[in-house]
Amino acid sequence: MNKYKWTPLALALAMSASLSHATSNPSGDVDIDNDGLIEIATLQELDLMRYDLAGTSLNGDSTGCPATGCNGYELIADLDFDTNGNGVADAGDLFWNGGEGWEPVGDTEGPATYAQKKTTGAFTGNFDGNGFELTNLYIDRPAESWVGLFQNIDDSSVTDVVFSGAIVTGDNAGGVLAGAINDTDVTGVRIKNSQVHGVKEVGLLSGRAFGIGNTISNINVQGDVTATHYAAGVVGWFNADLYLYGANKLYLSDIISQVTVESLDYTGCISGIGRGAVATNLVANCSSITGQNFVGSAFGSLEKGEVSNVVMNGDIDGASYVGGIVGNLNGSMLSKARAVNGTISGRYPAGLVGHVVNSTVSDAVSSVEVNGFWAASGAFNQVQYDVNIHNVYSTSPLYTTRNDPNNKVGLIRNVYYSSTTVNISDSYWDANTTGTSYSAGSYGEAKSTAELQCPTMPGDATCDASLYASWDETIWDFGTSSDYPVLR
Repeated sequence: MNKYKWTPLALALAMSASLSHATSNPSGDVDIDNDGLIEIATLQELDLMRYDLAGTSLNGDSTGCPATGCNGYELIADLDFDTNGNGVADAGDLFWNGGEGWEPVGDTEGPATYAQKKTTGAFTGNFDGNGFELTNLYIDRPAESWVGLFQNIDDSSVTDVVFSGAIVTGDNAGGVLAGAINDTDVTGVRIKNSQVHGVKEVGLLSGRAFGIGNTISNINVQGDVTATHYAAGVVGWFNADLYLYGANKLYLSDIISQVTVESLDYTGCISGIGRGAVATNLVANCSSITGQNFVGSAFGSLEKGEVSNVVMNGDIDGASYVGGIVGNLNGSMLSKARAVNGTISGRYPAGLVGHVVNSTVSDAVSSVEVNGFWAASGAFNQVQYDVNIHNVYSTSPLYTTRNDPNNKVGLIRNVYYSSTTVNISDSYWDANTTGTSYSAGSYGEAKSTAELQCPTMPGDATCDASLYASWDETIWDFGTSSDYPVLR
């Protein structure tokens, strides 16, 4: 059921919207370029998408669609929701709707229960922005779930759309593009200077993303996110195939996130929680990520997933399970990770990962400052069960309010359970910059700055030939004799 509240002006313009193509094109063709996507040139036409969620017609008109029919919409112009041009969302705007703003497209009703996929009433057409910009989207519906331009997207594709100046407020499942994305490929979306506020599952792109083998790629977001749980710069809850995520993957690649995020649990610059996520080429330039438990730049928590080639810059502040790259790494792989600039703070924060369970970390470096109330770790706070660590080093300055020298930890602070097995090789920390020579279980090796900056190449006769002997030169650049190794 459509719950949209029409203003008189909106009603009059929408009634004439079906004539807009006829005005610009005498044939009345809704698909002028014959690509199966209906052209959207006005806000009124954008609003009419809600009456055909599969994208087969515009206001009941499919004139000009190919023989196989139309299957979505495409923008052919920039659109501004600030229709009176006064720079604020107010009653003078076409889709003010009594202060609630834009009614998200779709008919998904009921609560957004976390970890449960819901596709009823979703938009199922394809949507191509063609690089055009939607400006000043305004939604203020704090008691409603499923908020965004779309409520819910299922089994479709979204490409090349830009949002600027969006302000979106909802309950659960909220984002600028959509409250939820299911089994849908999303690529080429940029979100600038925007805000999303909600309760659970909140992100600038989408509150949640569920799928089997789908890809979210080439995404650039900038703005602010606030929520209580599962909040992130891109997607709050990222889940491959619901509870069957162990057998399937959901792909995330070529992401730039420049946001501030505030939440309680499961907070990240990229995603609050990722189950079955395979993520690569991530840039987490978040000026501030604030949470309580499970806080990290890439993921607050990553389960049965893989992350490679990630760069972190910014400040992270949490309580438990706090890491520069991932708060909690469970049954997963992390490689080519750089925690470069910023400060990691918490009870037991770590430069790379707060909690490592049945996981592998390889080719990673931390140089961020780590401030711990109880303890500070250069790389890992706690490891559990079967853990593999290879070719990792930390130069992170460590600070703690406690005087016990063991509260500053070069590599690993705590090995949880006596049955835990740690397989570690060629992993170090700088005893000069970290201010400690201690690591739990004597895992890893403390080295001086001079030792870690030498050799210039593996096996250099002037240095310790064994130090970087197994480090891959196609992954690492060893620089000069006054440089630490850096990931290529």
